[in-house]
Amino acid sequence: MQETVLTAFEKIATLKEAQYFNTWICRILLNNCYRFMKQHKQVMSLDTETLNELAHHDCLPIELEDALNSLEANYRIALTLYYVNGLTTKEISELLHEPEGTIKSRISRAKQFLKNDYYLEEAQLL
Repeated sequence: MQETVLTAFEKIATLKEAQYFNTWICRILLNNCYRFMKQHKQVMSLDTETLNELAHHDCLPIELEDALNSLEANYRIALTLYYVNGLTTKEISELLHEPEGTIKSRISRAKQFLKNDYYLEEAQLL
């Protein structure tokens, strides 16, 4: 987040239209996240003791993350930007340089996948 604010402050002159500030800063944030993930490709395994400790905490964020991670990257990004970040489909299309119709269909397909596959499988496991 700090890197995003710093980059935005340094590059504010490159913003052509103020109405696209949210889209512009989200794109900076995404680029910083991608860069961070590339630099820190560490995988941490969880043992049963750690998992039991986590079971006592609110599991909703973990379940949401698990559900989102079950999606393909383009669906996950569209759904996250729309529901978590609160961007409109138009803002997302500008941010990702994709047609707005493509973004709408990705959000719809992601929701359909979660409803028909992910949550259906979860219910069957219980």
